Amino acid sequence: MCSTTSGAALNDPLSSRGIYSDGDDDRLPASVDPALLGAFATPSLRCISKRPSFFHTGQEKDLREVVAFFDRGGHPAGFLGESEIEPLDLTEQEIDDLVAFLLSLDGAGPDAALRAPPP
Repeated sequence: MCSTTSGAALNDPLSSRGIYSDGDDDRLPASVDPALLGAFATPSLRCISKRPSFFHTGQEKDLREVVAFFDRGGHPAGFLGESEIEPLDLTEQEIDDLVAFLLSLDGAGPDAALRAPPP
C-alpha cells in the first residue's frame, strides 16, 4: 500500500479511529468468534455520495469507481486470497443508472423529532 493511500485512510473520518467509528469506545468485544473472520458491517446507502472514500482502506473515492470495482468482479485476490464477487458485465448505461440511483439516496434524512427517543 502506498503511503498516500494509508495516510488518506488514517485521516478519513469514517476510518476505524474516526469520529463515526465504534472501534475505540469499548463497544466492540475483546475477541471475535473465528467464524466471523472477514465479516464486516455494511454501512447504510443513505447519503452515500457524501463519504470521502469507500471500502475499509479508502481506496475508492467516488461511486463510479465503486461500481466499476464490483463490475469487474472486485479484486482477484479478495479476502484471504479468494474473491466471492463475480463480474457483473454491466453496460455503460447500466453503470450510469446505478450511480444515478445511489446519488438519489442523498437527502436530509428524517425529521429530528423522528430520531428522538419516545417520551
